This record gives sequence, structure tokens and C-alpha cells, in this order.
Amino acid sequence: MNGPQPATGGEAVAYHVTIRYRPGPPGIRGTWADGGIAERKFTAFVGRYGTGADDVRIELLAEAAAGQLTVLRVWPPESTTGHRS
Repeated sequence: MNGPQPATGGEAVAYHVTIRYRPGPPGIRGTWADGGIAERKFTAFVGRYGTGADDVRIELLAEAAAGQLTVLRVWPPESTTGHRS
């Protein structure tokens, strides 16, 4: 296994990291075949684009062979009440 896998089962064929400036579509999107690289990019993007910005959402997604996307990580973290801390 090269990194995080989708919770829905099946092997991931690609990993995507998106940076979305709310509101609006993704502003930056990167795709990697290796989950470990995508995980490191996610962490780097959080450090570079996420600190101090209230209108940014960064996601790490796994794409299964059939095209389904599963969100693996998101920043900023969302609390169980749906409000950010």
C-alpha cells in the first residue's frame, strides 16, 4: 500500500489534493498516484495556504478505479457540531 486508502474499500488509483477558496470551485488541484506523496502535499498545503485563512478548505481525496471519490482528510478540521473551532 502506498498511502491512505478509501474507507469504502477497493484500491485507490489516484489521490487528489484540492484547495478551495470559499465560495467557489477548487482553486488548486493536484493529482498523484502515490498516496504517501499526496499525504505530504496535503500537509505542505495546510502549512502554506491554510494558516490564518478562514476562507480556505484543503482536502485529500482518494479515487477508486470506478471513479468514486472518498475524502480522507480535510483542513480545517470540522467538529462534530459542524462548527470549526
